[in-house]
Amino acid sequence: MASLMAVRTSNLMKAELDLAIDHVVFWTDSLKVLQCIKNETRRFHRFVATRLDEIHEHTTPDQWHHVPGILNPADDGSRALLIEAFEPECQ
Repeated sequence: MASLMAVRTSNLMKAELDLAIDHVVFWTDSLKVLQCIKNETRRFHRFVATRLDEIHEHTTPDQWHHVPGILNPADDGSRALLIEAFEPECQ
């Protein structure tokens, strides 16, 4: 679902911004999601297949890359981190 939301957000931004966007790169920390996106031969359950169809309609597998979860800044909000873990840019 997060990958599909990334694709939909990308499409919205490309449609609304007055900028020429030549290339978009997508990142996921889920190897399972990455494998599903890059696999074009396996059949999936309807729920997954429907979402993969939309992802494939708007992106190509080579646009998708893996980032280890520990390096994924989007995960910080879901981790039980102390405030000290966030280093302020300006003090």
